[in-house]
Amino acid sequence: MSGKSIPMSPEGIRKIERDLYDLVEVRRPDMLKSLQEAREKGDLSENAEYGAAREGLTQIDMQIGKLQRLLGSVVPIDDADIPTDRVGLMTMVKLLNLKTNKEVEYRIVSGEEADPRSGKISSSSPVGKALLEKVVGDEVEVEVPAGIVKYRIKGIGK
Repeated sequence: MSGKSIPMSPEGIRKIERDLYDLVEVRRPDMLKSLQEAREKGDLSENAEYGAAREGLTQIDMQIGKLQRLLGSVVPIDDADIPTDRVGLMTMVKLLNLKTNKEVEYRIVSGEEADPRSGKISSSSPVGKALLEKVVGDEVEVEVPAGIVKYRIKGIGK
């Protein structure tokens, strides 16, 4: 988040906004309440609850700042800007693993939106980088932690 624009789906932006709302409107007030209750217990120098509450509040404030900076940098990706003739940001890519003969689908997203468990891979990940600008029928070879994987691009869509 170094002052550059970060392309993101409207869904990704809404998730950040929900997370920020939760931090500001729910978690921070709860932590402030815990801090106040701990403060009322007396000597702060030996009060572990107070120290934990202060640390928790610091962590929440850091998360709030991070999400606010991120929201200030995001640029929503318009559905019309998603390519369907080649792999690009926000495209859905259907791949055939040439070794296992199994198909997988990934959506190529920015690093801030990546969630491999839900099929969203970063455009800056090894697989994401290898796929960018490729077209249906192209084969790519990617080195991943488990070894080298070869894919054939079977489909590209939104």
